[in-house]
Order: sequence, then structure tokens, then C-alpha cells
Amino acid sequence: MKLSDSLPMERQASFPHLDPNYKCCCDAMHVKIGTQAIGIFYTVLAAFGILSAVLSKETSTLIALLELVCLFLEVICIICLFISLCNERKDLLIPFMVLLCALVLLYICLFLYFIYAAFVPCSYPGSCIRSFLLNNSEDNSPDQNSSGRGKIRVEDRFIDIKLLVRMVAVIICTALLVAVLVHCWWISVIYKCYCYFSDVTRHREPYGYPILYNDIAYDRLRNAMTVQSTRTPSMMSDEFSLRQMQQMQSLQSMNRISPSRSMGPISIPFPSQEEGIYFEVN
Repeated sequence: MKLSDSLPMERQASFPHLDPNYKCCCDAMHVKIGTQAIGIFYTVLAAFGILSAVLSKETSTLIALLELVCLFLEVICIICLFISLCNERKDLLIPFMVLLCALVLLYICLFLYFIYAAFVPCSYPGSCIRSFLLNNSEDNSPDQNSSGRGKIRVEDRFIDIKLLVRMVAVIICTALLVAVLVHCWWISVIYKCYCYFSDVTRHREPYGYPILYNDIAYDRLRNAMTVQSTRTPSMMSDEFSLRQMQQMQSLQSMNRISPSRSMGPISIPFPSQEEGIYFEVN
């Protein structure tokens, strides 16, 4: 049995995975699960988008190509999101956050576009809404109305077409505003997940695996730690430096390692390269 295997569990610092800073939905859900739910939701949306693009009767090649490019980028971002969740890699969350930020900017532009139509129905945005309503009404109307005068027009059903344009514009603006708020909330959840992965990586125990050391390697480790702590204290994290020294002192007090030359190879935890001090043992 290795000496490192008998190290008491209470000396190993645990990471607070259930900290309130790493929760969402009024502290009812962990941010990792929330990010996964957002990814599943966008996966369903992407599937419907691909199905709609396949069954679409769009004659414009440019519009169809633009739609396919957007769907391709969305699928790539979703794949990066799930890879990040599986491997706890914070960098792969960035593409999906960029996608959500781009959608928020698009929704804000559309909100300003249609809010102008609500105040000025005779403007270009208002005319676009009116043209859509007229075309949709004529396409869905029967060939003749009750008087036998042909297709029913919107003007025959509503007293004021401007009022209809305003109503439609307000409904669209309300939906866009809700979409902006929801996407901002999702961005905050994914950002919390990004911070969670970052904190887990930074605070994960640097002594992840044991390495066989002789007394010479121990002296080199002790000297390297002394030089590093005295020469460049500002370049090291205070928390990590203190944890290193406490780890060494606890091991020495428990007689886990000894600088004696007569002591043979022993197993002590070795700090990872990401945390700062490392060297090769020949």
C-alpha cells in the first residue's frame, strides 16, 4: 500500500459544487444542468429548423443558402456546448454564448424596427406588415364572400387598417422583448457555468497523482518551493502558496516524507504543471 493511500480524507480540500453562485432558477438547479437544458432546447429548435429548410418551398437561392449557413453555425455551437459539458472545458462554452449574444442583438434590432411601425403605421415597417396581412388574408380567404363580390379583403373586415398594423407591431415587439429577456437570462446561466468550470479547474487539487521520490528529488522540491515563494511571491496565488506550504508541513509532521538520506523512495503527491512548480525526476 502506498503511503499516499493512507492520507486522511479530511486533509483533502473539497470544492463547493453546490455553492449558490453555481445555481440558477432561484437556486433550484445547478448551472451545469441549466446549461444542459438550454442546449437540449436549442437542439430541438435546430432539428425543427433543419426539417423546415428541407421541406421549404423557398425559390430564392440566396435566402436558402443563408438559412443553411445559419443552421450549420448553430449546430456547431451546440456541439461545442455539449463537448464542454462532458469534459468541463470552459473555452467551448464561448461559441454558444457568442451565438446567444448575436441573437440578442438581432432581436433588439427587430424590436426597434417594429416599434417604429407601431408609432408610424405608414412607414416602411408598417407597409411591410400591411403587405403581409393583405397577402395572407387573400391567400386564406374563400373565392367569394357572402355578397358574391369575390375575395374578402382586410379593408372589408376592419374599419382601420392602421389600427391593425399597430396591434400586430405591438404583439411582435412584445414577443421580441420577451425573447431578449429570456436570452439574457440564458447568457447569465451559461456564464455562471463558465465561471464554475473555471473555478473547478483552478481549485482542483494539484496533487492528483503520486510520484516516486528519492531524497534528492525531495531536496530539489523543497528548494524550488523556497525559491519560488521568496523570489516571486506576487506571481503566485496566495491561496495556492499557502496550501502548498501547509501540505508540506502536514506531510512532514505526519512523517510521510523525511529529508534523511537513508530513506528510500517514497510516494508523495506531486503538484501539477498548471499550478506552477514542476520538474523532471531523472
